[in-house]
Amino acid sequence: MADAVPILLAELPLEQRTDVCAVQIRGDGATGKRRFDVTVGTLQDLFAFCVTIVSSNHDRFRLVTRFPRRVLELSETNCRTTLADAGIAAGQEVFMMEQIE
Repeated sequence: MADAVPILLAELPLEQRTDVCAVQIRGDGATGKRRFDVTVGTLQDLFAFCVTIVSSNHDRFRLVTRFPRRVLELSETNCRTTLADAGIAAGQEVFMMEQIE
């Protein structure tokens, strides 16, 4: 599946303020920012966005926060989990892409 082109959700309207999390991704020397509706967006959507911001082939990675350390990994069983259900709340989040060996 590493060769598949990720399908991204449409950008949220700037007027939308409810249930919105501004997510910043850092990885492989690149950064990207995007707003997600945490009640609609899924882990699959978040990971698809991550793939679009790095130049190298990142088929195996997880997303981590610094402190407190949280780890998000994508699997067949959780790919449709909403961001809210995964513990991502409205506001702001910064995740680092961490390669999985």
